[in-house]
Amino acid sequence: MTNKFLEKNTLRIHFTNIHGLGATQVTLSLLYAFRNMQYLNISEVYIPENGPMSFSFCDKFFLEHTKVHIYKRYLPNIVSRFLECTLFSYKFRGRDPLLVVGDLPLYLGDPQFLFLQKANFIQPKIKIKNFLDLKDFVCKLIFLKNLSKVKGIFVQTEDMKKLVLALAPNFSDKIHVVYHPEPFWFNQKTIKLSSNNFKNKLRLFYPAALYPHKNHSLLSKIRSANSVKWPIESLKLTINKIYNTNNKIKWINCIGLLKPTEVLETYNNADALLFLSKMESYGLPLIEAMRRGMPILCSDLPYARCLCGNSAIYFNPDSVKSLKNSVIALQKKLQSGWLPDYTENLKIIDKTWHSSARKFTKIIFK
Repeated sequence: MTNKFLEKNTLRIHFTNIHGLGATQVTLSLLYAFRNMQYLNISEVYIPENGPMSFSFCDKFFLEHTKVHIYKRYLPNIVSRFLECTLFSYKFRGRDPLLVVGDLPLYLGDPQFLFLQKANFIQPKIKIKNFLDLKDFVCKLIFLKNLSKVKGIFVQTEDMKKLVLALAPNFSDKIHVVYHPEPFWFNQKTIKLSSNNFKNKLRLFYPAALYPHKNHSLLSKIRSANSVKWPIESLKLTINKIYNTNNKIKWINCIGLLKPTEVLETYNNADALLFLSKMESYGLPLIEAMRRGMPILCSDLPYARCLCGNSAIYFNPDSVKSLKNSVIALQKKLQSGWLPDYTENLKIIDKTWHSSARKFTKIIFK
């Protein structure tokens, strides 16, 4: 580390569009790490008026000297985001470098870095079939338009880096991969490692919000007449029971949104993590499960392979038969006393948020 880097550096942070549970946990963890850096000063933050990242929810992460700007939206989100990232970008001008956390860069001449946490709109092809597809298409256009204003992009996996490079082949030296750890509240002292005292049917846990790409709809294809043949005692979903896609399956339990302590308790009472998602920029539950030494059943897709390698049990995310076969395979492995070994997988994951935050600052202030 150079002497220049040891000096007090000043940063501005923009996160007006952080709403999702995973993105919120990541952003709060990063803010917490930044706050505790002696050589870093957060001069200004731009936050949403409502939601989990509004001032009333995360004010404890701001120091007294940090200037807080509350960004209000008066129009539908997609319209507001378009204006914010184009015509209204001047509102975020400043003397210090700006770290934009979430998704879209701003049309801004100031030093700007993007922490990209969304994979939806950077897919190679977007077929517009509904409003969400249209939204992703518009976001992709804004992303490509503003990319020239960005000095660097932080992504969470090599798979995300490949997706960005497919859109911007000349951007390779500006894309930085940071495999950050689980959320700050999920620390080593709270982790209860899995044991091999499994006896009969599986207790599964799928912590995910109800977004289309989280693939809860796959459960709707399970026939109730055959559900007793699945070796599952319970599958706990963190969605409201009114959104249960298959009320006929008795072992599907919708338990709603959980507090951190409740998430840990549910992990401790589960035999394995089930991860149905068809698209992720990272997949925090995969990191959480690996840190616990917990068996993982997940979609056979690049984002999961990038993190779990050959240590997870995979299934086709579009096939109920494939999912059932993977569940049966896991049951047999657990009955034999097997537990996964994620030692090699975890080597690429930072152990602390301080370590990840240092990687951000070293790039921004180099």
